[in-house]
Amino acid sequence: MAIISVNYYAGFMEEIYRKLNQVSYEKIVWFGECDRLSLVYDYLAADGYLISDVLDNDKAKWGKAVRRNWCMPFAFGYTKIPKKEADLIVAGKKLPKLTITSPEEFLRRNGTIARVLFLTSSCRADEIKAQLLDMGADPDYILILPGERAVWEEACRYIDVKSGEKTALTQEKRKHILIRLLEEFRRFCNEKNLRYYLAYGTLIGAVRHKGFIPWDDDIDILMLVEDYLRFLREYPGRGNYEVLDVSVDDNYFFPFAKLTDHETFLHHHGMPITWMQGMYIDIFPMSGFEKDRSFEEQWLSQTLLDIEWYWYYVSRNVIRKKLPDPRKRILEEKFRIGFDKADKVGVLTTLPARPWMLDRSVFGSGCELTFEGRTYKAPACWDRYLKRVYGDYMQIPPEDEQRIHGFPAYMRNM
Repeated sequence: MAIISVNYYAGFMEEIYRKLNQVSYEKIVWFGECDRLSLVYDYLAADGYLISDVLDNDKAKWGKAVRRNWCMPFAFGYTKIPKKEADLIVAGKKLPKLTITSPEEFLRRNGTIARVLFLTSSCRADEIKAQLLDMGADPDYILILPGERAVWEEACRYIDVKSGEKTALTQEKRKHILIRLLEEFRRFCNEKNLRYYLAYGTLIGAVRHKGFIPWDDDIDILMLVEDYLRFLREYPGRGNYEVLDVSVDDNYFFPFAKLTDHETFLHHHGMPITWMQGMYIDIFPMSGFEKDRSFEEQWLSQTLLDIEWYWYYVSRNVIRKKLPDPRKRILEEKFRIGFDKADKVGVLTTLPARPWMLDRSVFGSGCELTFEGRTYKAPACWDRYLKRVYGDYMQIPPEDEQRIHGFPAYMRNM
């Protein structure tokens, strides 16, 4: 089943480019600081346009830097990413630091603003437009963009229609489908002698609850990269099960694979891409770290590859610049050091999951743990693995920290 996806920033970026085609502006200015700004800034910078100033009427924001948070590495902050390095990926050069200023200060510094293109998507856009007109802005040079919520909801409606008739699944039915997927995965791995381990929240669930964490709604698997690549090559699909990765569907978003059930739908609410695909279990390949470089240095270089990977997805078919496809090169680099001959191993494709590095011996030949009444392979030293990733994993988190993906799931009406 093909992935149905929408980049819901694409439409209003077309509106911005249309404006830029009409007139040679002296400056591009954003009015009303918001989360949307950081990605729009990068889209324009990739094509050689710069938002020179950010205006806001909120005094508390004046003098503060605009955040760079469109991509998961920035949002989760597990690694401190040098701004210059991210700029090079986006625009091929270091980009100016943006700070927020008052409209009055901007007008004082610039005098006339007759040839300035103003962009805003604020909920107070009408007030901002009136304010800009009072300042002397050309009404044709003020572009009011729709709000984030509006374009996201429009994209969701499109995906809902494109996916056809379907029936919402209960949490219990979802878990039943996930177990069927896990059983299919185990069957094939046992048949082909492929090594795997329960991982992340699924492993915590096996240890602490003998099954799903009560509020969890997915299943995570680790595979040795050598076995993972065999799995991608050899799994033929069976019934309604199929492997999903970048070699199968160009719209697939991640650098790791999923085993999916194509009789179902799962609606991912990403930013700026939202998409529909079959329900799945995640399969994360473990590869090796270099001996002579620190973990922090290697994780930074891997995170920069992740930014390049996700930037390709969020910017293609939106910016005008033609981007080379980096995915094959990135995966070759992430899988360059295999698992079997490495001293230290980890998963280099799990962003935004917590980064970790452990001795290869932690996983070994594995052990058996019970999950929902069936036994599956787990790391030989699962306690050491879980403590490295989560700390005190036996401590049940407060209710407000019991996070799930929460994506809507459906059964296809055939």
